[in-house]
Amino acid sequence: MSLYNKMNFIGRGITVVASVSALGFVVYAGGNVILTQAEPQTTEKPIQLAEKTVKATPVATTAALTKEVTEFIPTTTAGKKVSKKCAACHTFTSGGKNKIGPNLFGIVNREIASQDGFKYSSSFIERKTSGFVWTKENIESYLKSPKKFIPGTKMAFGGLKKEKDLKNIIAWLETLK
Repeated sequence: MSLYNKMNFIGRGITVVASVSALGFVVYAGGNVILTQAEPQTTEKPIQLAEKTVKATPVATTAALTKEVTEFIPTTTAGKKVSKKCAACHTFTSGGKNKIGPNLFGIVNREIASQDGFKYSSSFIERKTSGFVWTKENIESYLKSPKKFIPGTKMAFGGLKKEKDLKNIIAWLETLK
């Protein structure tokens, strides 16, 4: 059954709440939670769904779905809150000044040690000569444990321990362009 037909069928006379994520669809319909996973498709065929139905109470289901979806999808709002831990030493605005650490506006996919007017440690300068770039993966590894990822860094911050904080701040940093 195509996605369009599936939603039409479910939607007739029943209140439907749906959430779309990279994993597929989560649909709440009349006391049932229908978990669907989109199967790979070409553009010539309608999307086909694999379905698993789980009985649940409407109030608990809605709250549980909201909590689970929020926990697994990084948000820029949460990332901005996490960045407050960094604000004592860094700025995040276009053209912002360097503080104890460099301005981080546009950091994602930028070459290391490239912020004008900031004096970087020798460990950063060494990485610059090898073409190191602040990819999302490199930022995540650095923020998890700065001194382990780049030995000799001057950054005193011990790191972000929560996986969701790492994902959220990276989602937010990506918006700073």
